[in-house]
Amino acid sequence: MAALEEDSLFTCSICLEKFTNPKYLPCLHTFCELCITSFIASAIFDCEVQKKRVCFLCPECRSENYPPSRNITAEEWAKRLPKNYQLQSIADTLAGKQVFCESCRINNEETIATLRCKQCQNNLCEKCYTFIHQRVKGFLLHTIVDLRKSDFHNDLLGGQGLCFDHPDKEIIVYCSDHETVCCTFCLTAKHSDCEKLLSLDEIEQEEVKLYTETLNKETQKMREISKTADHEIRKNIKSLHLEKDKILTSAAKNIQRIKHRLDDAYFQLENSLNSAHGNTTSKLTKSLETLKLFDETLSQATKFATAVIHNGSKKQMFVVLTKLHEMISSQSKNFTDQRNDLKLAQLKWDCVDTIENFADLTNLGNFEYVFQPNDWSTDIDRHINNITKDANPKELVCGELKMKERIPRRILAGLPTETSKPVQAVFTAGQFNRNGVPNTLSPSVTKVREYSVPGVDSALHVSVDKLDRLWVSDKIGNLVHTDLKGNQLAKIHTSGADEGYHTVTLDENLIYTDNRMKVILEITSSRGTNEFKKTGDWTPCSIHSSRFNRDILVGMYKDREAKVTKYSKTGKEIQNIQMDNQGKEMYDYPHYITENINGDICTSDHNKQAVVVVNNSGQYRFFYKNQDSKFIPYGICTDVLGHILVCDRYSETIRLLDQDGGFLSIIISEQQGIKYPRGVCVDAENNLYVGQYCTNTVKVYKYLQ
Repeated sequence: MAALEEDSLFTCSICLEKFTNPKYLPCLHTFCELCITSFIASAIFDCEVQKKRVCFLCPECRSENYPPSRNITAEEWAKRLPKNYQLQSIADTLAGKQVFCESCRINNEETIATLRCKQCQNNLCEKCYTFIHQRVKGFLLHTIVDLRKSDFHNDLLGGQGLCFDHPDKEIIVYCSDHETVCCTFCLTAKHSDCEKLLSLDEIEQEEVKLYTETLNKETQKMREISKTADHEIRKNIKSLHLEKDKILTSAAKNIQRIKHRLDDAYFQLENSLNSAHGNTTSKLTKSLETLKLFDETLSQATKFATAVIHNGSKKQMFVVLTKLHEMISSQSKNFTDQRNDLKLAQLKWDCVDTIENFADLTNLGNFEYVFQPNDWSTDIDRHINNITKDANPKELVCGELKMKERIPRRILAGLPTETSKPVQAVFTAGQFNRNGVPNTLSPSVTKVREYSVPGVDSALHVSVDKLDRLWVSDKIGNLVHTDLKGNQLAKIHTSGADEGYHTVTLDENLIYTDNRMKVILEITSSRGTNEFKKTGDWTPCSIHSSRFNRDILVGMYKDREAKVTKYSKTGKEIQNIQMDNQGKEMYDYPHYITENINGDICTSDHNKQAVVVVNNSGQYRFFYKNQDSKFIPYGICTDVLGHILVCDRYSETIRLLDQDGGFLSIIISEQQGIKYPRGVCVDAENNLYVGQYCTNTVKVYKYLQ
């Protein structure tokens, strides 16, 4: 019963499905936006046909709802209805299953887990994490996920390197016979008799990358086709709505014409019938008058005859008889002349066959939905065939690479032991080092090299291109380009200060902001300096070029407002991010910005003293603030494992966070020779570049192994 009540609570009463974008009416009843749009459109049409004031009745309580403005469409009306965020939030919360602490379960206790260790693959409550997991020295670098702030199981990279059937085991073998990957347990239990097995360590990284790029390319093409199909179908649905309305309007007009003709025929019949009825009743009335006079004569004759019979003499009777005979004869002659009018009338009604045909009319016309052929399915099938042919992992085993087939015993002999350090989940080729081994955190941080950048007095923000050349800026607007040997290649004077106001694109172009002119500029090798985008009343202060889709992320502020705007690589505005789900301002001064591998947008907000993270759609994910002391975030970047690295001006350290905002460690401090860290970035080889205040030296560290 409870389950039924819960289902009905989150079910739209129009479509009887789970709510999609729930909107509520003034009566507080909630419906899907698409459902209430269709309902409003039908009501508007009915009101127009009946020439009534536009309104619709709530499908639940029948209360009247009037449009907020004249001539509003159903779509606009539905969009203006407020969204039921509370119901959506409750539904999303109940959709997830409760996760219990695994340490507490050993003692037969059921405590709801709030944290999860990615390495141990254990769900933990706050108490067990604090008093057990956190006190083990070997666990200090483990990645902890806050289950209250993120959906770990749906995380894009969270389990890509782990077995589906045994989540605590790593995937290490590909079985060509079954075309699947497996762990050591699956290998011995299900694939011991298989002949074509391959250790994933033997696969060439470049080949896997090529296959993955092919798959990604074909997938993107299919997405474009899918989006085109989606757009065309939505457009088709809209046009069908219009055609349906036209048909109903046309039928209504035909019915009105028929009604007008029937009204005319009725009016003509009424006039004719009234006229004939008047003539007939006039004749009958005249007959009544004739009968009345005749009756009066006869009555008088009867009186005289009766009187003379009883009291008259013979002579009197003769005289009366003579007079009465003469009088009756005279009246009889008049009566005989008018007796043709003394008839009863009968009204007969003979219904015309045409009216009978109208009465039996049940079909106003015929309609048919005709589906036109399209090429979407054919195009998608072609790209799927390309993936099957050119991006099939099976080809890495039995294709041109001619990988060495290994029996399970040989594979198992070369596998890491159960006590060896687990490998981080893998997804992209960048998460492997040059030897094809997945990157993990190194137990120590090692300085690789350092640069002395001429022309700047500090290195407050650092951008690295593909050739490891640097763009470095200081607090007084100097922006310098230098090579590996420290030679100055270019110098620009800007209006920037201690902000991440420049970035290098995948095309090796430099993009930077001018907060004085409120414009974003781009420098290319072919066209020189060009205006990329004007920001109007907003002052741009930070910028980042996406490594994944070439989008440009810009942090900006105006008066007491701040936001993050996403542009395409051509300068088209894609998205503005400013408020959270409760309508609260998320930003105050986003002076450094970057993007994580899962699409999260991460900003250092100086005034909020927090790292603010939203997902790719702009939905709030989490704030990171140091709970133990003050925290003033500066430069920020991410790496191939999804870590967030952020400079803290208060403690003068660089903090390492996991993808979900969990604090992992202090990765750079004065012990590594960095006194005032301000700017950070990571290059393609996973080297960490650290820029400092009060010195033009940029140091490079290796922290992954």
